[in-house]
Amino acid sequence: MFRPISVMVPRLFRRQLWSGLPLLAKILIVVNLLILVAITASGMLSYRVARDALRQEIISSGSRSVAVFAQTNTLDFLDEQQGPLNLELRLDKILQSETKKRILSAFALNRKGQVIAAAGDRATLPHLSEATLRASDMVPRVLSQTGERTAISAAVVYDKVLLGYVLFSFDDAPVSEAGARILHQSVAITGTFLLLNFILLFMLLRVVLRPVVQLGAAAEQLTRGNYRHRIATALSDDEIGKAARSFNTLCDTIELHMRFSNAALVDRIRTGGAVDDVREHQLSIVFGDAVGYTRWSHQHSPTDIFGTLTRYYTCMGRLLVSKFQGIIDKFMGDGILAHFGLLTNSTPAEGQPIAHVQNALRAVIYAQVVLRVLSQTIRVFEQRDPLVYRFSIASGRCLVGAMGAQEIMLDYSLIGDVVNLAARLEAIAKPGGLVIDRFTFLDSGEGFLDVVDSGSQHIKGVDTPIQVYSVRGLKSRPEIEAMRNYLVEEFFDDAVIESLLCVSRSEQDKRTTLREIIAREIEQNPHLPTP
Repeated sequence: MFRPISVMVPRLFRRQLWSGLPLLAKILIVVNLLILVAITASGMLSYRVARDALRQEIISSGSRSVAVFAQTNTLDFLDEQQGPLNLELRLDKILQSETKKRILSAFALNRKGQVIAAAGDRATLPHLSEATLRASDMVPRVLSQTGERTAISAAVVYDKVLLGYVLFSFDDAPVSEAGARILHQSVAITGTFLLLNFILLFMLLRVVLRPVVQLGAAAEQLTRGNYRHRIATALSDDEIGKAARSFNTLCDTIELHMRFSNAALVDRIRTGGAVDDVREHQLSIVFGDAVGYTRWSHQHSPTDIFGTLTRYYTCMGRLLVSKFQGIIDKFMGDGILAHFGLLTNSTPAEGQPIAHVQNALRAVIYAQVVLRVLSQTIRVFEQRDPLVYRFSIASGRCLVGAMGAQEIMLDYSLIGDVVNLAARLEAIAKPGGLVIDRFTFLDSGEGFLDVVDSGSQHIKGVDTPIQVYSVRGLKSRPEIEAMRNYLVEEFFDDAVIESLLCVSRSEQDKRTTLREIIAREIEQNPHLPTP
């Protein structure tokens, strides 16, 4: 009922080996196998045709020789005394003169099938059947074909009286030699043709299938969340080229959608279960807002407002999302709402710090230092007032899930008291500062933060007083060094300096000033403002 494992495993291995080969290799193997089969079949057919033609030529030529000898030496068969000697002399002469026909042996037989004259190897005389002995016509007959020799006989008839027989044995070596030459030539031609076909087909398929290979690589990049990958080579107008163009258009559309979404959140929803699944999670909620935004916005054009906000939000996003696995829930004018813990949610041991709480604190502290550098750059190089942000973090349980109009538009939202608390706490933070609630402080772990206890405060919308802490910065030396190294060596690279700080490579004086600003804000002034 079940196949033996020894049979199934090799088949499974071969199937897996074949499925793991690249498309180009599969096509080359299949095409060359088909060509090999076709050439082999053609070669075998040519071999058989040539072999049969050569054998037929031997039979035809041999039949003429036997018939001529039988007709020209009839009288010697009547002379019982001198005739056998004459026949033997003539047979010897034939063997010497007919070397091109490769006659191995020749026999003259009486009517009873007895040898009366012979030349060559007498041991090669084939057996004469009764039908051959009864034949009274002079039509040559093929007696045997052994692969080494062909025996042909003809009756000797005089005045309708059977006198005897003539039998020649011809060498079949030309057939074997010709067959071997055909096989050798076929092998050489086949090998040469397959090699040339492999090279030319490989070169052709590399050009033709390059978009297919790139299409597969681009699809893999798309599944990994790289929505900016495109098939960049020149595309033809055939079906493959059209498919590649359609894929690029699809990527453009997806990238456009993802610019209004969070790639990590989308990936979690895709791999984590139902889209409309609502669950309770332990999260750290980050809320940020620009101080004096209304007055500031009245002093700038809409274009400047959008451009400046984009620079601030990009700095925040690179830290909150790219560096510390946070999720930006939404931008609200000058405000930002983010949360930590959905992507890295874990339950630590009792009394141990929670990783996503520490990541939320690192992200905001790093961000405030970076935003100070950005603000100083705007003030010094652009001669205008920058924005100053203040942040708050509250930690607790809240509901997370898709909310909105089914089949029309959904928004992955947060609901809970902790979200409202984070929004309220932000209002009491100092410009450029950060305030946190008691749970965030406790969950960050002992010795992680340098804080100022701001005491219990009544927060609007919250019934009971809330213990509030103002964060001055990171406390442990390794954390401070890690922040400095990352910001100096990684974050403020050439791309950030040119795109966000708007200082080009050619502006060396500005770059020198910028490095001084970065060093001052990171090295000399690492703390956040507190009450």
